[in-house]
Amino acid sequence: TVANANHEAWRWRRVKRKTDRDDALKLAKLALLEQLPAVHVPPPDARQRRHLVLQRRSLVQRRTACKNAVRSVFSQQGLTELLPRGKRAWSQAAVAQLRREHARPLAECGVGELWRGRLAVELDVLDALDAQVRLVEAKLDELADADPKVRLLRTVPGVGPRLAEAVVVSLDDPRRFRSGPRVG
Repeated sequence: TVANANHEAWRWRRVKRKTDRDDALKLAKLALLEQLPAVHVPPPDARQRRHLVLQRRSLVQRRTACKNAVRSVFSQQGLTELLPRGKRAWSQAAVAQLRREHARPLAECGVGELWRGRLAVELDVLDALDAQVRLVEAKLDELADADPKVRLLRTVPGVGPRLAEAVVVSLDDPRRFRSGPRVG
């Protein structure tokens, strides 16, 4: 059981002495009197899935940072017109063209062309992150196909696979919420 430390019963007011021993005693008394509600702890499988969804989000954020770094390299060189705007810059063909025309291995770059080496490094990182995102998404798709809750949410217009899985792993067990007043 994990105690909800944000609950009103756990607030310390007008206490002159606060120690770990006093905290433990208060916690034990509140638990025995059933005055301290517990927070919901998802089962281990749900926590693992939640972490995988968060891992995907982290990878996507890093990929975005990498794309911004590529744009920054071009901006620092005053070559922003050479990089297409928006998502067109990140198609396989566009990235391959950047590699062919602008990127060079860092070891082969002189001081005046270090930006080309930095570009090559960023494009390598981008490729690696794309591969990792695809790997994580494949596993998430596999898990979603086996989950009736995700499949049900996907039937709602505008709800895609990533939103459906995020809702399912965030809510975990919707029965844990008390029902609200009936509107009618």
